[in-house]
Amino acid sequence: MTIVNRCLRVRPIETYYHWLLIASIKGLLILPLAWIAAFVSRRTSPAVICLILATVVLSVPVMPLLSEILPTWHWQVAGLEATGAFSEELPRFMELEQRDPFPGRPEELDHEPLLSGKLPLIIMCVWVLGALGFLVVRLWASLNVRLRYSKSVPLQSEHPSVQILEVVVTDMGLNYTPWLLRNSNISGPQTSGVIRPLILIPSHFEELTNEDQAMILRHELAHIQRRDVLVRVLLEAVAVVFWFHPMIWLVLKRYDQETEKACDDAVLHGGHPSHAYGEILLKAAQSSSRTGNASAVRQRIKSILLNTKHRSPLRRRSTVGFISLVTLFVVLPLSLVTI
Repeated sequence: MTIVNRCLRVRPIETYYHWLLIASIKGLLILPLAWIAAFVSRRTSPAVICLILATVVLSVPVMPLLSEILPTWHWQVAGLEATGAFSEELPRFMELEQRDPFPGRPEELDHEPLLSGKLPLIIMCVWVLGALGFLVVRLWASLNVRLRYSKSVPLQSEHPSVQILEVVVTDMGLNYTPWLLRNSNISGPQTSGVIRPLILIPSHFEELTNEDQAMILRHELAHIQRRDVLVRVLLEAVAVVFWFHPMIWLVLKRYDQETEKACDDAVLHGGHPSHAYGEILLKAAQSSSRTGNASAVRQRIKSILLNTKHRSPLRRRSTVGFISLVTLFVVLPLSLVTI
């Protein structure tokens, strides 16, 4: 069989397996860099850190595709031939061997070990089962949330909390006022929805002072203004595909923490005092029954009390600039490496 025929032969399972392996390896190289950058950048704006983490995670599935259409630098990693993901590359190595012979017969390169031939199919079956399992779990959790939300009661326009919401919406410059719903099954305010987001408040929310309600609603409106729900859905899709990759989940956990801090900064940027908002977060940490959630709230309190941290929100021009910088100096160089 000629080299051209070998290169033109298409085997979908091996193609997907090759993409999954290369994306996982490049993710193992780029994701720790983003996580470390988020960990050590104490004074950097959380909005910038969120943008960097989201850009890096969303670039992981795309990097192998860029290496197929752009000029690349080849990097040979010893031992990867045993994975069975590079069978289509064997003709290229045979051609190189004819130019620069080494001990051994060229026809041996056309022989795949028995395990190497079956390994792509085995791994892809495990991957599909794992991805389906994670997808089912996520959909089930989303369905349960929707069932809880179905018991929510929308507040009328003359309700005091709705009037506070309208004032905050005008001050933040949003184009529309989201629905405000009361739900007795939740312990704290939540934002839901991708196309038409809405805000859910617990039953005790109306007992708070007007200033406390305004600070909490500004935090939730910051989620809507930043489109955090939509970005989180996209990141969740990448996490389901790469469910086996530990760095994906670590980066997503860090992204969630920085997202909350970015919305906290929006509250402080709106003119509310940090000590007053810190008291609200402290009450939330004390009333939380989950240790992990209380620990996250304590980290947020430390963040809002840090005077040296930059808190300005990102404008559209700054967002495009940071995405371009991360793409040009981090994502693209690694995409141009063919493993």
